[in-house]
Amino acid sequence: MRPIKYRAWDKTEKKMYDLRDMYFNVSIDHPRVVFEMPFEMVDEDWKDHDLVLLAFTGLHDRNGTEIYESDIIEFTYNTGYSTPIVIGIVEFGEYCAGSNDYGDLISLGFYVAQERLNSQEWNLFDDEIKKGRVIGNIYQNPGLLKGE
Repeated sequence: MRPIKYRAWDKTEKKMYDLRDMYFNVSIDHPRVVFEMPFEMVDEDWKDHDLVLLAFTGLHDRNGTEIYESDIIEFTYNTGYSTPIVIGIVEFGEYCAGSNDYGDLISLGFYVAQERLNSQEWNLFDDEIKKGRVIGNIYQNPGLLKGE
């Protein structure tokens, strides 16, 4: 079973934070999720911040880097004729895991969305992706998707 971990992108401060702990504080009047943040965040008034939660996939790239939602991954894929370098974004949701005589095989989970070559979607557990590496994320390195 994968560890349940998150990091958060602060749209207000343009900064990434690792979240140390998360728990649910449920009451009838105020259901909410509470996060234990790094020390530098404790004294802030966080109601004015716009945080995006990014889930840990449970996987690591070839360098041992943890792979999170919204990470940008670079990997190669052997087509039989060539081995192009592919760059994609880690996402969570429904994706097409292939097709058979009955139609598309739709799966739910983490996958890599690749826009440059025919908008292909890759299962995050493919061997090619496991051999890839995290090169950034869409918030701190958006230029990587444009080939910058």
